[in-house]
Amino acid sequence: MKCRWIGKNVKIPDIEEAVKSFLQEHRFKIVSVSNKDSKKIMGMLESTEGKKKVIVKVTGEAEDFTVDFVAGEVAKIMAKFASNITFFGGGPFQLKSLKEKEFYQKIEDELWDYLEKFIAEKSQS
Repeated sequence: MKCRWIGKNVKIPDIEEAVKSFLQEHRFKIVSVSNKDSKKIMGMLESTEGKKKVIVKVTGEAEDFTVDFVAGEVAKIMAKFASNITFFGGGPFQLKSLKEKEFYQKIEDELWDYLEKFIAEKSQS
């Protein structure tokens, strides 16, 4: 999912640090890649359910920027085909896929809440 903020005057490196902080608070290992036009933060979490990966990309300028969150694409695809998977005996795989989708949705929702608060605070200072 993508969100765009206009007129907030928050520096892109500050947003990058906020995303890193959020992911680290959730025990993700972080790798960050920067170029002229964007910041890409990749997080990986190893748990008993396997590896979880997220990518957050920040583009734009202080007055007009976009944050793009990508995660769990396989889980989303598998959830779409849940009824067919169950029909062919893939119930346990379906359950894992649905739990993974739920995990990613929770992380994404929490990230948006975190960024909304962060950006509101930064834009007022």
